[in-house]
Amino acid sequence: MPMKPLVIYGIGQLSELVTFYVQNDSSHKVVGYVTESPSATGHLGLPLSDLKDLELTYSQSETDLFVAISYHEQNKIRARICNSLRERGWNLASIVSRSAHIASNAAIGDNTLVLEGAVIQPWSRIGDGTVIWSGVQIGHHSLIGRYVFLSAGVVLMGCNEIGDYCHLAGGVTVKDHVTVGSGAQIGPGSTVLETVFE
Repeated sequence: MPMKPLVIYGIGQLSELVTFYVQNDSSHKVVGYVTESPSATGHLGLPLSDLKDLELTYSQSETDLFVAISYHEQNKIRARICNSLRERGWNLASIVSRSAHIASNAAIGDNTLVLEGAVIQPWSRIGDGTVIWSGVQIGHHSLIGRYVFLSAGVVLMGCNEIGDYCHLAGGVTVKDHVTVGSGAQIGPGSTVLETVFE
């Protein structure tokens, strides 16, 4: 089966990481990059286009996009670009490692990145634009908002709710039935035992 062309927004380290995973563990093929007002015409040996010219360069019916922007400005840059591209009619693909373990009845939104060794248990819901790093465990019946960044080794024990735009740093553990409010940032190695507000 032919691989679907994918254009990646962004030329930073997350873009390079996504490129590696797509090339080695995906049903897509990276065909180019796009950013706002680029200062070069290529990146990693492929064409680099200006965002304003995207429709002149690629076909919406034949090409998917992925926005590879990290948690800068509390994930809101990623949200802005994703929303703009959706409004322009682009399909935003999710990139999910084949070594991630995702329950058949879990739901994952668009432009979501799920890296190797992640576990998403039954009845969990993952919002659009979320990044789930290596080794993250999302317990059953958990609800992850939009544009969340879960760093390596985060553990949600189950029935958790993580609000939009949150960033949980590496090694955070959240007790079951605990909510983390929208926009919260939890430092590395923290244990969250009760509800956290922004």
